[in-house]
Amino acid sequence: IRRPPRSTPKPSSAASDVYKRQILNLLVHGGELCNCQVEAVTGYRNPKISRHFQFLKYAGLIQYRREGTWIFYSLHSPEDDRQRAVQGLLPGLAKWHPICGEDLERWRIIAQQPLNEICPR
Repeated sequence: IRRPPRSTPKPSSAASDVYKRQILNLLVHGGELCNCQVEAVTGYRNPKISRHFQFLKYAGLIQYRREGTWIFYSLHSPEDDRQRAVQGLLPGLAKWHPICGEDLERWRIIAQQPLNEICPR
C-alpha cells in the first residue's frame, strides 16, 4: 500500500531532480504515457518510475487514469502559481538539458510502436 507523503511535495522540488525532469519532459511532449513507455525511453526500471510518478502526483503536477491493467499519466492542469511556474518551464527542458533532448529523440521512435508491443500485459 502506498501512503501519501507526510507533507505535500512542492512542485519546484520536482524540477530539481533529473529523473522527475525527464518524466515531465516526456509528458509535455508525449501527452499521456504509461510506465512502460517511460521505461522504454529512459531505461529506468518500473519501480523507480512509479516512485517518481507518485511524487509528481502528490505535488499536483500530474494526474492518472486506469485502463484495464495499464495506468496512463498526463500533466495536471495547474491550480496555483507554483504549479504554473514549473509547468511553464517544461517545454524548454530539452533545449537546456541534454538528457531530456536525447529522451525526445528516443520517444519519437518509440511513439511509432503499438502500445501492446511496448507494454506486453
